Amino acid sequence: MPPAPPDSPVGRADGPVGGARRTRTPRVPPVGRLPLPRNVHSPRDSIGTPRTPRSGALEALLVDLGSQIHRGTHYEAAGADEAADSPCFHATGLPALDARLGGGFPAGRLSEICGASFSDRSSGRTSLALCLLAEALSQGVLAAWVDLADAFDPNSATETILARGGEEEDLDHLLWVRARSEEEALRSCDRLLQTEGFKLIVFDLFQPENPQKTRIKDVTWLRLARLAVGTRTTLVVLSNEPMTGSRAELVLEMKARETRFIGPPSLLETIETQAVLRRRRNYPTGGKVALSIRAEAIRAESESPLPHPPPCKTRRG
Repeated sequence: MPPAPPDSPVGRADGPVGGARRTRTPRVPPVGRLPLPRNVHSPRDSIGTPRTPRSGALEALLVDLGSQIHRGTHYEAAGADEAADSPCFHATGLPALDARLGGGFPAGRLSEICGASFSDRSSGRTSLALCLLAEALSQGVLAAWVDLADAFDPNSATETILARGGEEEDLDHLLWVRARSEEEALRSCDRLLQTEGFKLIVFDLFQPENPQKTRIKDVTWLRLARLAVGTRTTLVVLSNEPMTGSRAELVLEMKARETRFIGPPSLLETIETQAVLRRRRNYPTGGKVALSIRAEAIRAESESPLPHPPPCKTRRG
């Protein structure tokens, strides 16, 4: 029998001429297991696959949900009491400012204090962070200060602690990390967030003007925010300008107003500044609080009406 001509339908994928066409029956999932939607993939499928915008959106959603996500009855039996006792906020100890923030800095979340300082004026962001630190240490918790700016002064921290009714020994509960580069600071912060036990981490990222300085990627802030949620650690970033974007639960901008000196010799007497709430999830923003910072104390006065505080949501078993 001679071979079939090239245009013969014999052997084609469609089958022989006049033959019955095969139909593919849909695969039925096992009993008790539902098929995944097209836009959802199992963890096994995601191993080794490149990151997609959809997976990034899913990670952002996990950060937003935060402590509302837990699994199984093991957590209900073992962690419910501990979660119920955990505070919703870390207060600064300044009633007017804490009321403006809705109670303080959200516990287990990423927040930011930003504000530019000038040669003749200071924004007061470090002084405010010291108040937050002193208030946390007075509760007996462990805290860390990642110091890329090399601006942390133990003597100033001790004075702030004593002025707020604490003791010098409170500073023993603080881990001071002096980072030599931005990469080292980020790596240190990452490891601290993975270490359970630290309730507050202050991350001072301010650096002198550096033309070669690169802006930290959004995915880095997303990772730090997720780690903070996972270990219920409050992470507060100090910066010269806003850096954390939408990954921060709260952003507080410090605006320098006036710095007064006495002397000679010229000694700092008072820093007048203004705190403006720029970002707060599910809470009105734009509220302003005037701060007067002296060596021994900080005074705060609200400059706008206070909204109703947000509900305090804790984990439930």
